[in-house]
Amino acid sequence: KVAPEYKDKYDIADLRSMQDWIVQRQMAMVEGVVEVNAIGGKIKQYEVAFDPNDLNAIGLTITDVFNALEANNQNTGGAYIEKNHQANFIRGEGLV
Repeated sequence: KVAPEYKDKYDIADLRSMQDWIVQRQMAMVEGVVEVNAIGGKIKQYEVAFDPNDLNAIGLTITDVFNALEANNQNTGGAYIEKNHQANFIRGEGLV
């Protein structure tokens, strides 16, 4: 249950981001904790909106926009960060 003073301060996507980036990592550093799984909430998403007339004016098509987003939105591997005898893997997920 959300405390009353925070009820209207954060939306469900904000809470999910905090869960993924703060709470989950802090809990994983507790001695004896093997795995922490995040469930619930809404994962942050970005929506791209454009005016086809504006695109046309600069010589671009909807396909050009889609291709640019897809090219810059790939799954990528990273390395890892060691902290408190634990390896945190870094990975970028791209979904179009």
